[in-house]
Amino acid sequence: MLAYYLFNEFNFPDKTYLVFDEGLYKSFKKDKFYIKEKKERQESYIWDFIINHSAQNHFTQNGYNTKSLNNLMKAYEIMAQETRFERVKLVNNLNEVIKTNIRARIYFSPSFNHVIYVFVSGKFNNQKERLKELEIRCMVAAFLMNKSAVVIGIAWEIQKDTEVYDVAYHNYNNIWNDRLDKSSLIAINELEYFKKHYEQIILNG
Repeated sequence: MLAYYLFNEFNFPDKTYLVFDEGLYKSFKKDKFYIKEKKERQESYIWDFIINHSAQNHFTQNGYNTKSLNNLMKAYEIMAQETRFERVKLVNNLNEVIKTNIRARIYFSPSFNHVIYVFVSGKFNNQKERLKELEIRCMVAAFLMNKSAVVIGIAWEIQKDTEVYDVAYHNYNNIWNDRLDKSSLIAINELEYFKKHYEQIILNG
């Protein structure tokens, strides 16, 4: 029964009489699809770790009564609503940034059409510098893709053989203005944040 449930994408058909062959589960465990899906499911738990890791770091450094905590809780709520399957996609995109020379990437949430993720990876002098770049890149992502979007940024770095994650949250709906336009263009032209992306948008008209 469990094998059928997993094969059928975690569903049972309604009002149907089912007969299961003996050994179905044993054969299912050897199935290439199951082995691949199981491995990917394990990868998805990195998403859970990021939420917990970021929250614990914030509580340790800032306590509970801060404005930034309220914003982070909004980010965690959205991140936690991503399905297990969608978390695999998100982690895969984050890993591409981490494991390659890509400094940052913009990725649309597979679950919410108003949410944009920004993944950043690199070597920073300190957490303040890491968060500053993450915050600015979140702004640029909204400028390029959707000025009324919710943007969740995730920055990654190795510090003393330990993986460190920071999370940022911005909701630009109804607050975007000329100042943010100017700041975004400065970040693109002077810091070259997502500059190739910007040039491609201009090229495509």
